[in-house]
Amino acid sequence: MAAKTTLDPSTPLVTDAEVRAVYPCPATKDLTPYINTAHLIVCEDLNTGENSIERLTQIELYLSAHYACLSDGGQIQSHKVGDATDTYAVSKDSGLGSTNYGQTAIGIDNSGKLAEMANPTKKARFVLVGDPTSWWRPSWPQE
Repeated sequence: MAAKTTLDPSTPLVTDAEVRAVYPCPATKDLTPYINTAHLIVCEDLNTGENSIERLTQIELYLSAHYACLSDGGQIQSHKVGDATDTYAVSKDSGLGSTNYGQTAIGIDNSGKLAEMANPTKKARFVLVGDPTSWWRPSWPQE
């Protein structure tokens, strides 16, 4: 287990150029919001000491690419050179598992928290209030 690293919430671990290296997009696209979102998740949810700073940096990189990809409508499903046709597809679930970038981030994360975020366990809690014998009456004849 790595020691918990002190991260500056205002200083992302990755740069615009690094994200563009894994997720090619137009030079006019501002990646700052996606990098900031990824950095927030890394700082608040993943900086628990289970991931090294190098691993956190890679997670932030792929989370940034994931969010940028979702904003563009998803990953390219097909690509045609003649007459330039691109087809995009996003699954109904736009969670971390919906792009290769999100899946990569999940795979890099040693803590398992991204996997939990991608597939949350649903829990329910039921509380019985009062005396259950006061309202329960069997419907069959009693002897």
